[in-house]
Amino acid sequence: MKSIITLFRLPQPGDHSPNRPARKIRDRAHRGAYPLLATALLAAGFVLVAMRPGGPADASRHIKPLVLIFVAQNFMLVLSSMFRTALYIDAYSLSELRLAAMIWMGLVAVGLMLITVQIAAKKTNKWLLDANALAATATVYFCCFLNFPHIVASYNVTHCAETSGSGPTLDLDYLLSLGSQAIPAYDRYVRLYAERTGRRPPREEKFARAAARAAVTDIDWRSWTFRGWRLKRYFDTNPPGATPTSDDASDK
Repeated sequence: MKSIITLFRLPQPGDHSPNRPARKIRDRAHRGAYPLLATALLAAGFVLVAMRPGGPADASRHIKPLVLIFVAQNFMLVLSSMFRTALYIDAYSLSELRLAAMIWMGLVAVGLMLITVQIAAKKTNKWLLDANALAATATVYFCCFLNFPHIVASYNVTHCAETSGSGPTLDLDYLLSLGSQAIPAYDRYVRLYAERTGRRPPREEKFARAAARAAVTDIDWRSWTFRGWRLKRYFDTNPPGATPTSDDASDK
């Protein structure tokens, strides 16, 4: 019962307070996100069964508004879960998994809107399935062009306590695990930290720069990638020992 109440609890004005313990934010984010898939599938199942041609909706005028209310309730749940995840990111920094969760919840919201369109425009179940398949395919295709390690690293460097004066401490171990695409963001972290404090960070990580440079330099047309080319251009613009002048690795 507590999980159900947590699911449908709307965000409160104090939820974004910096004084709220991070553990509570984490627990509420988890309780709101885990059942989201089940509720979304339940909503889709109700629509496919109740709104099919010759189905229960044709026999009763009360079913259609009830289904719309249920879909609207699920839409509010998605928005609440996205808000909680955003609070979680503010408290714990961004990760590839958390970014993927935000994208997935956005896709769920699109699916719920498509359900509403299907009901209002009296579209068939085939139309709903095709529209959702198209939305999912477009999302996956678009994500193929995003440089997730660079996006995550750049966000964390921009919003960490060491460079902005507020927010969570930068997790250097996680930044290192993102690989060579995080090198431009890390260089920017070192530069911003030095500008803000007048000294270099107390802990400096050693990326395998030589191997990363070789990986994006010694390539032929068959292994060429746009993000690899952008990283190579960054290395060419910022040679070893030089002060980084840009964070040009692209978000794509």
